[in-house]
Amino acid sequence: MTPAHQITSLYRQEIDPCMGLPTVPGSPCIPAGARAAASAFTCRLYTDIGTLHLIRSRDSLATGFLAIHPRLSLHHATPAVTVQACGKVQLDGVYLHHALQPFLELEIQHVVSLHLEQLRGLPLPEGMLSVSEQALRMAVGTGEACIRKEGTYLTISWESGQHEHRWAMFDDASALNLRPACSCTKQNQVALGAFHQQLTAAYQQPNQLTPISIGLAALQLHQEEKERATIHHQRHWSKFAVQYMRPALSI
Repeated sequence: MTPAHQITSLYRQEIDPCMGLPTVPGSPCIPAGARAAASAFTCRLYTDIGTLHLIRSRDSLATGFLAIHPRLSLHHATPAVTVQACGKVQLDGVYLHHALQPFLELEIQHVVSLHLEQLRGLPLPEGMLSVSEQALRMAVGTGEACIRKEGTYLTISWESGQHEHRWAMFDDASALNLRPACSCTKQNQVALGAFHQQLTAAYQQPNQLTPISIGLAALQLHQEEKERATIHHQRHWSKFAVQYMRPALSI
C-alpha cells in the first residue's frame, strides 16, 4: 500500500481525500489572527488509512490523532498519535483490533519519516510545551501549567515538584489565591502571578497574539477537528447500518 503523502496547512479549504469532507475553518469565535498563528505549527498528513492531524510540541516532536478511515475501525474514530523527537511513532490502539494496530503504526511511521524535517521546522510559541485534545501545557516558572477547556470555562493546574496549585476561570474573571502556594519559591510565585495575568488578558482579548492566546486557539481548533472526524465516523456507520439493516428487517 502506497500512502498518498501530502503535508498541508490545517486550515486550507480543500477536500480531504480520505474523509471526503471539506476541511473548513474553525469556529468564527476564534479571531482570524489567532487561528492563523495556531495553524502555523499544525499540519495534516494524508495517507490511505486516514488523515494524521499533528501539532508541533516541545517535549516530543508532535502530538495529535489519526482520523482513521471509518471502514478500518467500528468503534474508535481518532486514536491518539505521538511522534517522539527521534521520529518514532506511538499509536494509542487500545480500542483498535489487536491485528490492526501494528499495520497502522507501520503506515504512520512511513509517512512521518518522509516529513520529519518539515515537522521539526514548524514554529512553536514561547513557553508552549504541547497541545492535545484535552489540554494546553505551558512552562511556568520551574514547573508547568495544564489548561483544560471544560465547556464554557477553563481549569488550570500548576505543578513543580511537590508543589501544586489549581484554579478555574469563568468567562473573563477568576480568583487566583497564591496563599496555598506560599511554600513555593518567590520565583514561582512571581511567575504564577504573571501567567495568571497573561491568561486573563488572553481570555478577555483573544485577538491579541500572545503565546497563551495562540495556544488556546490551537486547543480549540484541535478539539473541533477531532469532533469533525468523530461525527464523520459516526455518520459512516449510521449510513452503513441503515443500508444493510433495512433489507434484513423487510424480509
